[in-house]
Amino acid sequence: MSKNQPIDWEAAMTDSQKNTQLTAKLTERVLTSLTKVNEAQHRHSRTLGKLETVISEIRTEQDDLRSSILNRPKAKAAPVAQKPPFLRFWLGAAFVVGAVFGGFITSL
Repeated sequence: MSKNQPIDWEAAMTDSQKNTQLTAKLTERVLTSLTKVNEAQHRHSRTLGKLETVISEIRTEQDDLRSSILNRPKAKAAPVAQKPPFLRFWLGAAFVVGAVFGGFITSL
């Protein structure tokens, strides 16, 4: 605009009103998005709180289990049943006789 032309106040007010309406719409969108983000954050916060509670319970149970395992009396190993000497002798003799008989059969 040049200095000699009068200002069109009506057009300026109309432009200002349009800009104000656009700004209001954009602000409403931003606030709606922030509200959604805030609700999601609260929801996740509650979930995180529940998870922390469960994790602390699991740690407590794990510590209790570990301490009960460490404090348990040591059980003695069961004695290994040993075969009587005469049984070992007969089993060895049967093996030797079978090996000799098998060798004899294969040599024929």
